[in-house]
Parts: sequence; structure tokens; C-alpha cells
Amino acid sequence: MVHLKQPLLSWLGRNPAAPADVMVRLAAHAAGRHGLESRKGQLPDAVVEALLTNGGSDTAVSLHGRRISPAMRRRIAAHPDPAIRSAFADFVRHMVERAVPLGIKDLVEAYDRPPLELEATSDPKLRAMIAVVWRDRPMAVQVARSPIRTPMSVLRLAEASTRGFRRCSTSVASPIRPSRPTSGVIFR
Repeated sequence: MVHLKQPLLSWLGRNPAAPADVMVRLAAHAAGRHGLESRKGQLPDAVVEALLTNGGSDTAVSLHGRRISPAMRRRIAAHPDPAIRSAFADFVRHMVERAVPLGIKDLVEAYDRPPLELEATSDPKLRAMIAVVWRDRPMAVQVARSPIRTPMSVLRLAEASTRGFRRCSTSVASPIRPSRPTSGVIFR
């Protein structure tokens, strides 16, 4: 997606051929930060430092995993602003609360626990999210977590997020169906 007010700065931030000094200057502009956040691959340390200085916690959400070096991960973990330190973890927890599927690597990184521990957590929304996104579970885990042993609410939540179901106000998943005529006459 392109920043609508300044699309050229956004494009330049996403350009893989942009030199590091240009990216550092782009970090001072909102449109440039938008492009840098959308950029693929690892960012240079000087660019990450400029993003942390100019972007705040909104920009810090995208600074995780392979996008940054281990030195910058340590720098973010020791940052004086708690909003920047916990930006990515807070974002992931918010997405879990809203039942928005994320990758298993993101969940492991945000909760700082292996998938087996995450699946055994007491939080039903997190368990449902793990059931949805952890597709390469060991067979022993799949058998232990069969639908017979899983609470119905967790199954409904997992089903609703994976099969195009919508959640009703009573928290029971119902399939999305086309509207039917109310008169009993079927139109073709």
C-alpha cells in the first residue's frame, strides 16, 4: 500500500536499491517511514535507529524477527521507552484478542514461549489461535488435543476464524449463507 499524501517518498522507502543514507533521511518523514516499514528484508542498523528515533511505538511494531540484526534486537529490548520495548508483543496480543490469525513464529516471538507451551496455556483465545496457525504440529500433540477434549468455545472460535464463518452476538459460529426469500417462494 502506498502513502497517499506523498507516494514518491513511500515508494522510495520500499525501493530495495535505496542507499542507507537515503533511508535514514526518509525515516524523518511519515511517508518515508511507511515505505521503510513495508520494505522486504533486513534493515541496516542506522535505519532502524532512525526509525526508533522518529517513528515511536507505531514504527517499532514492524521491527522484529529477521528484519533487524541481533544488536538492534538487544537495543530495542533495552530501550528506555516501555511502549517501544513491548510494541510488537502488544500488537500480537491485541490480534489474538481480536481472533486475527498471525504466523506461529510471531506468536512464539511475542509470548517468548515454544508452541507446545503456548498450546497448553489457560487462555482460550490463544489456544484457539495456536490451533489455527500451527499447522505442522507433532502427531502426539494433535491426538492429545482432539476435538473430544477441547472445549466447544475454543472450537467455535477456531472454526470461525478459518472457514469464513462469522461470530454472532451469542458467540455461536454460524455459516455465512445467502439471504433467503421470506415468502417461501423460491426465485430462480
